[in-house]
Amino acid sequence: MIEIATTTTGLRKQARELGIKGMGSANKATLLPLVTAEVTRRNAEELAAAKAEAEKAASEAKPAPAKKADKGCRSCGVRNVGTGSGDSTDRDAARAVELCVPCHEEAQWENAHSDHGHDALPEDAAERAGCWICYPELNRASADYKGRYGTSRAGMKVNVTRKMTSRQKAELVAQQLTAFKISEQRDGGVTLTGECPTGPVELRFTAKTFDHKNSRVGGKKVLNVAAALRRIAEAG
Repeated sequence: MIEIATTTTGLRKQARELGIKGMGSANKATLLPLVTAEVTRRNAEELAAAKAEAEKAASEAKPAPAKKADKGCRSCGVRNVGTGSGDSTDRDAARAVELCVPCHEEAQWENAHSDHGHDALPEDAAERAGCWICYPELNRASADYKGRYGTSRAGMKVNVTRKMTSRQKAELVAQQLTAFKISEQRDGGVTLTGECPTGPVELRFTAKTFDHKNSRVGGKKVLNVAAALRRIAEAG
């Protein structure tokens, strides 16, 4: 901060330093208001610059806001919701049902495979081309997985078809598991029950399809047979 001189000589010197011209022989009465105005202006500018610098330093010192944790795919539990290879439309559709892109596509292929009866078609039928269920090697939901703790991926290739009875479906899945019990229900469906480290397992099969609404592994719903077997394998 600049202090204002109190003597005529001091004011003349200060006027020169402040760039006020023609004050070499001016008296105190003339010098004081001119020097005061210039000093006040410069002091105000200095204060404003110091304040701005302090605000900038305080802003830079603030910790960055914590990043919101990504939500995991409710089928595989490995990738995050809406992630995986695919265009923006694929990601939006997957995100809407809380799945990653590969698991969402896998679910779509399972529905198409069952609804269009791929198992009853010739192997070279055009309808089967690209089907992840007919051709498990195309299944990106399984190929992209990492950190599987050495567990089997056999569940990703279980082919539960519409032509099977509910009991046949349950028996096929039971082959991938240990000490699971099959019980028939009054509605004609079949339930496969057992335990895994995360809790009880209950997989229900209707005469037509896997009952994902009433199937759970460790208390959590599973979208399809492949997802159920993956979750059981990971828990073990």
